[in-house]
Amino acid sequence: MHRPFVAIARRVGVGAAFFYAAACTGSSPVDPPRACTLIGCEDGLKVDLAPSSGWPTGAYQMTLLVDDVRVVCRGSLPLPPCATRAISCEPAGVVTIAESGCALPAASQGFAQIAFDSRLRPKRVEVSITRDEVAVAQAAFTPVFERVFPNGPDCPPGCDVARRRIDVAPMPLD
Repeated sequence: MHRPFVAIARRVGVGAAFFYAAACTGSSPVDPPRACTLIGCEDGLKVDLAPSSGWPTGAYQMTLLVDDVRVVCRGSLPLPPCATRAISCEPAGVVTIAESGCALPAASQGFAQIAFDSRLRPKRVEVSITRDEVAVAQAAFTPVFERVFPNGPDCPPGCDVARRRIDVAPMPLD
């Protein structure tokens, strides 16, 4: 038995290893055998917030219109200790806001990303971000989902993903 196969079998189990090996080897005698890597992927829409850190202290509100669902997320900086969430959203379960820098000084903290529930495929998204009731970012877009195969075109898994970036200007206006 080949060493790469044994390593894969130890990690994911013999049955899964045979599945990956069968799914990802060449099908004709001329095609060289090809092993698939085990990189995972996750369906869904992710919105990166730039910068992801260095946001000033204050009360933040992120209001999102996801098709016809309005989501309001509220939180503040500096962040609380790392085991405690700084921001919560209503209704819960539509989006999650990634907090950045809980173990760092307040000047290095921020909110890095908005991750949408992996089952959602919104047709239209609007985002508004305020700090102390002053707008610091606003965007409206139509997400474009595409099927990706991080391990190669003939190797599972495949995921439907969309990504967007929103530039945030959280610096105080003096």
